[in-house]
Amino acid sequence: MRLQFSHDPARYNPYTDVITFFAMDAETMVMCNVSRESLEYLENGSCLTETQLIAAFMKHLDRIRHIVLEHHEQRPRVAHALIKTDFVDRPEMLKGAD
Repeated sequence: MRLQFSHDPARYNPYTDVITFFAMDAETMVMCNVSRESLEYLENGSCLTETQLIAAFMKHLDRIRHIVLEHHEQRPRVAHALIKTDFVDRPEMLKGAD
């Protein structure tokens, strides 16, 4: 089953320093996290505030979802955590980045 992403807003968790968002796999909720380091990498290494992290997440949402879908197809689970290395070796993920 392909993941269906929630329309609920993503949230920054200052304790874990990640942006969290959710998807559904049939009846199962799947939690997805994107690290600060990943988002700062996508924004050319800039140090980002909480507000800027959310903006970077929204800017790169299609790329982020694409990687979550790939992870989930390879290994379905109830949580996925994206880290910088998920993007570093994927230059196609940076195409069209502003």
